[in-house]
Amino acid sequence: MTDLSITDDRALTYFAEVVSAGSIRAAARRLFIGPPALSRTISSLEQRVGEELLHRHATGVRPTPAGEALLRYVRAREDLDAILADELSAARNELSGKVRIAVGEGFLAGLIEEVLPSVFAEHPAVSVEVLNAGTSDIRQAVIDADVDYGIGAHVVPDAALSVIAESTDSLAVAVSPHHPLAEVSMVTCTMLAEHAGAFLLPGFGLRALTDDLQRDEGTAFRVRMETGSVNALVAFAASGAGYALLPGFVTRPYANLVSRPISAANVSQVTASLLAQAGRPVSLAASELEARLSRYVQDLNDN
Repeated sequence: MTDLSITDDRALTYFAEVVSAGSIRAAARRLFIGPPALSRTISSLEQRVGEELLHRHATGVRPTPAGEALLRYVRAREDLDAILADELSAARNELSGKVRIAVGEGFLAGLIEEVLPSVFAEHPAVSVEVLNAGTSDIRQAVIDADVDYGIGAHVVPDAALSVIAESTDSLAVAVSPHHPLAEVSMVTCTMLAEHAGAFLLPGFGLRALTDDLQRDEGTAFRVRMETGSVNALVAFAASGAGYALLPGFVTRPYANLVSRPISAANVSQVTASLLAQAGRPVSLAASELEARLSRYVQDLNDN
């Protein structure tokens, strides 16, 4: 029988980070240590556990069945640590702990400006770790329990995900007030094909909706710029260089943008979702933040 008492917390934390990052080198950058030192730590952990924990290949690593079991153990320990911290905080009449959130860039400003200030003011001992990521990475981070919550657009459903709150808006054309498309009341896909556009890279929820629109309408849009940043799309459109396809809850805060509806048989609806891992217990600090995150997501259409 494997005796995990011979392992140390640092090695387990490093192992979980390697699995999350997908490679020794990427994890080493996150942990601010050298790749050789991290590799030695993982090898030592494998010797202590008596099992190979990682499949090593040219592009990175992935956990073996034993590694997946150990990762579940690490996550369960983290959850128990959070519960203990809750109970100790309750004994002191103080809410404390760290809450981890993965968010799409389009929601980042709202999270920081509208949600977190009141949390920090009311609960000084609560801290938040924010990961800015694309939709597919947000989804996987929630499923893998790398984060407590995720906020993303157009998230593919999964039995391992629990949707806590949602808000829906139509995909629309965002342009500068001086752009020719700002002069029309409704934009057709033929018009879009005549002008330059900026789009998110594959892997983002909004990009999937854009690709669906092109396929359904039999149109090929003119791609002037591709990016992994929603802020870059906003800046591109505001500069007058072209258009970006964004939901209203992203563009409404920007006075230098106008939004025009798309004339198409099936205009995509963009759903923003607050996600958690199904059935996973959360700390009191996470529960407190969940209520505020839920209100934020539900109110996106009211801004």
